[in-house]
Amino acid sequence: MTATLMVLTALALFAGGAVKGLVGIGIPLVSISLLSLFLPLPDAITLLPVPMILANIWLSFAGNHFLPALRRFWPLVLAMFAGTMAGAQVLTALDLASLNLLVGIFVVVFCLSSHVNPAMRLPHRYEAGAGVVAGGIGGFMGGLSVLFGPPLIMYLTSLRLDRDTFVGVISSIYLCCSVTLVIVFGSVGVMSRAQFAESVVACVPLLLGVWVGQRFRRRIDEELFRKLLLVALLGVGVRLIAVGLG
Repeated sequence: MTATLMVLTALALFAGGAVKGLVGIGIPLVSISLLSLFLPLPDAITLLPVPMILANIWLSFAGNHFLPALRRFWPLVLAMFAGTMAGAQVLTALDLASLNLLVGIFVVVFCLSSHVNPAMRLPHRYEAGAGVVAGGIGGFMGGLSVLFGPPLIMYLTSLRLDRDTFVGVISSIYLCCSVTLVIVFGSVGVMSRAQFAESVVACVPLLLGVWVGQRFRRRIDEELFRKLLLVALLGVGVRLIAVGLG
């Protein structure tokens, strides 16, 4: 990797961490979208699992959310584990064009789903069943692209959690996702020892970004920031789809 690529990679990881620190989500979505502009997607995907583990340990244990989240959402976590294994198996068989196309679609779906009216409320009696569905789909997407977000975020939004609980719960679930990714990627041959080492090094700029994002959380108009971010990511998603189709 050239010095220019190393700097660009560090900036993309920093940006993903900063968004995570600001709004509680965004590491895979932002970092993968930016890294895809100058790195092959398989290389970008294997950079993220270890930094995601550390960032989500930080945010899930800071508010003592991890164990309560696991007790409440364990069916979702089990379904997510199974989905991740299935997605990683598909990843090993995909050509680069198909991977670009699918990741582009995932990014666009996330951006568009973020504009869906969040007034939907899920009745408590359906919480466990809907969680299994969200976990399975999110796990499959994550095993394929590390983009677990869209179904998980839509599901948790429908539960009407308060802001701090939402950040803590989704960070706890993402922590389970990230640990699962490292185990599954290693077992199916997606992540080599050298790539694991690169993922460890990637922790430095990404965690620095999380720290900066947290520092600026109260100083930035979160809604305006989120809208601008979604517009930018939508453009990247459309580009990935075009590359995949081309």
